[in-house]
Amino acid sequence: TPTNPENEAKIKAVDLGLSVKWCNCNLGSETPEGFGGYYGWGETIEKEEYGYDNYLIESGSPVSCGWKNDFLSGKNITKTANDAAYVKLGDGWRMPTSAEMSELIENCSIEETTVNGVVGIKLTGKTGNSIFLPEAGYKSNTDFYSESYNYWTSNPTRTNDGASQLYGYGSTIKVKEGTRYKGLSIRPVKD
Repeated sequence: TPTNPENEAKIKAVDLGLSVKWCNCNLGSETPEGFGGYYGWGETIEKEEYGYDNYLIESGSPVSCGWKNDFLSGKNITKTANDAAYVKLGDGWRMPTSAEMSELIENCSIEETTVNGVVGIKLTGKTGNSIFLPEAGYKSNTDFYSESYNYWTSNPTRTNDGASQLYGYGSTIKVKEGTRYKGLSIRPVKD
């Protein structure tokens, strides 16, 4: 029977031949080039401002990022109430771990490209399938910083206010530490 394209899901799991399938678009977008939403690490809502003073955790109470009342300190947030992809999409979607993000960039060919006028990188796996990561930048306080790749993983880092992220510009990307209160994009994965 013929399929009606309007009935097909816009969000798809792409098999790149890795340990997980990667979403074809950012959390909050239905197109590969869309930036989607921006989230502080462990947050599941978008905000007007991303700063230390309104870093939102546990019951919507603002706490000072990285201090002892930060109940997420040292915890992987995969498949928890603090995993924005898990909370918003359900259906097996979740945030990638730091190891999965490293696997993505180490086992795919990376090519700078443009999709519908948006600069980004195409990551092609051994299956021949690919995903596009837009250069979606990040938000800090009320400012937007463009021209870089910034995607959260579900893993915290050793420092109190840090979490692991994909970071880069051009075709140079790596997994490194980012400051949790900043608003970054999320690219969901499925087991």
